[in-house]
Amino acid sequence: MSASLARRDLLRFRMHAQLLAGEQASSPGDVLERMLALQGQDLASVLWAVGTRLRAEQATEGAVLGAMASGELVRGWPMRGTLHLLPAKELGWILSLTSAKLTTGLDKRWDQLGLDREQVERGRTVLHDALAGGGALTRAQAQEHLAAAGLDPTGGRGYHLIWFASQTGLVCWGPPGTGEQLLVLNEEWIREPRALGREEALAELLVRYVRGHGPATMKDFLHWTKLTAGEGREALALAGDRLERAQLEGTRGVAGLVLLEPSVLPEPGEPPTTVHALPGFDEYYLGFRDKSPVIRREHEQAVVPGSNGIFQPILVSRGKVIGTWGRTTRKGALVPEWRPFGELSAPQAAGAERAFARYARFRELPVAQD
Repeated sequence: MSASLARRDLLRFRMHAQLLAGEQASSPGDVLERMLALQGQDLASVLWAVGTRLRAEQATEGAVLGAMASGELVRGWPMRGTLHLLPAKELGWILSLTSAKLTTGLDKRWDQLGLDREQVERGRTVLHDALAGGGALTRAQAQEHLAAAGLDPTGGRGYHLIWFASQTGLVCWGPPGTGEQLLVLNEEWIREPRALGREEALAELLVRYVRGHGPATMKDFLHWTKLTAGEGREALALAGDRLERAQLEGTRGVAGLVLLEPSVLPEPGEPPTTVHALPGFDEYYLGFRDKSPVIRREHEQAVVPGSNGIFQPILVSRGKVIGTWGRTTRKGALVPEWRPFGELSAPQAAGAERAFARYARFRELPVAQD
């Protein structure tokens, strides 16, 4: 890799790293092997985040749910206190780096919720006992067990107790139930967890982030993981020659220094012309601190209206966000709703229709005919 990286190559390389261009994955597990973790607080969105990165013949919602049912993929809170979908085997070692930061200094939050350390620890015990021996619970059922033990789950307390139990490595969301995943014990559900020491884990987390997101800056990595700057520098030193560095065209200094993982780099060139209808909360947008390479600042509010933390599905062409989209259902068929930032060209409009047809096939539903 040369010492300089052209801006057009930044988008081309990211799309290849994210399996949105070039060879796509043949299974949901392969998607997460590349991406490591996909932000997943909205289950329907993260299912499509996997599906859009699969080869067309493997891209069905049932295939992704099957990977969850088998125990290959789980949802947990590995980073930023936010739900992510990730390979079950990777959850423990990521939590070993991130959990302590999110589970210390919670006294103020507990005061707000009317909880204390004894209640939070008792919540862990209640959930463990309710799930031990192969149990699986919906969120509502888990909260019923908490209530029966004298722990009031209303007012956000039940959600917090489940979050704390997950954040501290006790539980995760495993097999799919009816419209939601079921809560299970990590020690029973995750059959072959990877065990990494701290230094190995730091290097692995940085390399895996760059492999599935790069080119990316250190600030992007720290934004994604919420590790400290010191931990980031340590991770970079530990990664050694597993990563390459380049200066982004038009920048100077550390702010424009990007990291790349050589094994996933395509040939330089223009971003591919394929149009993508990506889900809300997709890593192509959310996975970076600096959104300017993919969207103009005046359009950011359309993706996150009112800065409310709810990210809309995005329409991407040549690596750039050109609008948002949605869908409704009419007589069992899907109807696209396009919200472009400007008038779509004829190739973009045709590409958007193809992207929506792919989404409909993933959902195994027809597209409504006019």
